[in-house]
Amino acid sequence: MGTAKTPWTDAENERLKALVVQGVSIVRVAAMFNRKMVAVRTHARRLGTPFPRMNEFRKKVGAAPSSSLRLP
Repeated sequence: MGTAKTPWTDAENERLKALVVQGVSIVRVAAMFNRKMVAVRTHARRLGTPFPRMNEFRKKVGAAPSSSLRLP
């Protein structure tokens, strides 16, 4: 699973930032980019847009209607 040591493109960097801001889960983002979750999480941190902690994300999911968490 995933792509080993494939550099991130500028377009992927921008899309990753946008998805983090939109609140898309790290699991979905990793699947969208076909990369491991740890690689996506680490890269998002390096870009200055870290994913929220899973417990924060779970609180948000529990409080939000399911339609608001769909992929763009």
